[in-house]
Amino acid sequence: MKHETLTEMGRRYPKVGPRLEIKFKPQGINALRALWEFSSAGLVEFVQKILVLAILESNDWGGDQNRSVLVRLPLGYILTSPIFLEQGAEGIESIRLATPHPLNVLMTGRKKVQEEHANRIIQECIGNLNDADELPNYDLRITGELEVVNGLPQLTFNLRSADAIEAIIILDGWSGQTIVDGIAAERAYRNPKEFYALVRNLALDYLEKVTA
Repeated sequence: MKHETLTEMGRRYPKVGPRLEIKFKPQGINALRALWEFSSAGLVEFVQKILVLAILESNDWGGDQNRSVLVRLPLGYILTSPIFLEQGAEGIESIRLATPHPLNVLMTGRKKVQEEHANRIIQECIGNLNDADELPNYDLRITGELEVVNGLPQLTFNLRSADAIEAIIILDGWSGQTIVDGIAAERAYRNPKEFYALVRNLALDYLEKVTA
């Protein structure tokens, strides 16, 4: 896996520290060994320790199903560690959150399918927000687009006034988080209804600012 993609995952890893499923390449046992070395410092928590030890001791996966390992990464530091990037990045095939979320559909290598899902979610989220009377300030408009940043897809929404972008909302396809102006919301994205409420609140904040 590319260093920049792992580093980006580290930046986006939710603070609650959810479980990740890390899938290693067939020749990637040394990457698993590098990850194991960080567990003694509390930077990695393995869900299936006995299985991992058996793989490392035998130097054999014992079946392709064992190449997928469940872990928790407190603070996500390991994904941005230069040492791990050097020792383990090449042996990793993929990393995903173990618990599915609505934005998982963006995590596909099929560009056309990804774009179809992105357009659907964008349309569902924006809905009629740009119609008259939907936002508390008529000058505000919201737009959305699919972006891929360091290998990770995201939906980027801009809340625009006549003169500037007043807020940026990102729906992260990898972590499922909602990120507003660079800060992850307490709750991950769940549905367009919550997104709609979020945008209206941001619009109210803007209205208070310009009328203060």
